[in-house]
Amino acid sequence: MLGHRASKSRATVSLFVLVAAFPAALVVHTATAAPIGHGYVVTTYDSLPDPMALSFGTDGSLYVGRDNSGSGGGNADTVRIHRIAPGGGSHIQYGAAPTADPDAVIFDATGAYSGVAGSVIVGGRPAASASGVISAIRPNQSVVTLAGPSAGFVNPSDFAIDNAGRMLFTDFEGTGAVQQLSGGTNSPFFSPGTSYRDISVHPTTGDVYLRNTTANTIRKYSSTGTFIATVVSGITGSAMAIGTGSSTWGTTLYVGNGTRILRLNSASSRDTIASNFVSISNIEFGPGDALYVSDFGADKVYRIQLSTAAVEPVSRASAIRLAIAGAQPSSGATRLRLTVPRTSEVSVRVFDVNGREVATLWDGVASAGEHEVSWSGRDAGGRASAPGVYLARAISTDGVATTRIVRIR
Repeated sequence: MLGHRASKSRATVSLFVLVAAFPAALVVHTATAAPIGHGYVVTTYDSLPDPMALSFGTDGSLYVGRDNSGSGGGNADTVRIHRIAPGGGSHIQYGAAPTADPDAVIFDATGAYSGVAGSVIVGGRPAASASGVISAIRPNQSVVTLAGPSAGFVNPSDFAIDNAGRMLFTDFEGTGAVQQLSGGTNSPFFSPGTSYRDISVHPTTGDVYLRNTTANTIRKYSSTGTFIATVVSGITGSAMAIGTGSSTWGTTLYVGNGTRILRLNSASSRDTIASNFVSISNIEFGPGDALYVSDFGADKVYRIQLSTAAVEPVSRASAIRLAIAGAQPSSGATRLRLTVPRTSEVSVRVFDVNGREVATLWDGVASAGEHEVSWSGRDAGGRASAPGVYLARAISTDGVATTRIVRIR
């Protein structure tokens, strides 16, 4: 994406340049340690230059967009993207020919948008051009132009497939319209009135989330393009993804906030699930019920997974614990005993078996020691929850603890 990233120093690996929300002003930092998971495990998935957007193929291969400014070149340089082998640990440059500014990528499993199943669609803005280009890398790695150069869009910056099967993309630096691509032809879908960089689609409601990296806001639109609400303000940096609906992630919105990954529980409530990144450029859910992070400043892709050792309540004095304090099953309120080893930020939430968040029981600082929390059996809107199995999960910097709640009539 033109104007998206500043060059990284390759001479001194301890220094990097972080562009906060990608303005002109630069801040120099010192990389001191690997990322830290807060109740999650963070591992290096692969090391590769200038990682940007992420998109998984059906075989588990991970296709990674690229911005050559990190290697001393320009934002709009013509370069090849990367493909990381299933499971991580090794990568190749992908595509028989380089493409212009290929920081936005998406895998087209069926060929509905590119014309050939298994193609990788890439988008960007060529150098010194006022028009963007969208290309497809075929499974044999040949490269074809799908759309552009076109006055209809300037800089394709992020792709998403919505619940109706439309492939949507944002036009950073362009008219502000959210475009759709079908069979190699682009057309406007709806116009939110300002340019957005990131786009995500809710897996169940189909609502479209757009992120503005200039105003630092995330806004929600219906599946037909009608504005619903501003979800959150004051979130800098770039990258967002909505949970897949699993018990680990729910359907909560997760964002990259420069050096941290945040879970946005509401407009005013957020948790840090991992920190100490250099400069996050993209996040994407993928294989192994994991969240994958491209860290442009560190030249790495990381994988974040729930700690298997912390899925069930643990007995070590140094870890957070959560246990049923009353009778189970229950038709009324459920009492829980929360044990916190040290004063810290703690969240306790209830999820259904599909990973959807039902209620928040605690969200804030908890002093060291034991606390009692209670779930009334009602959701955040005050509605009685159906009989069945629910999971209560406590998360803090000292780990994750989960216990099961069984509701009966």
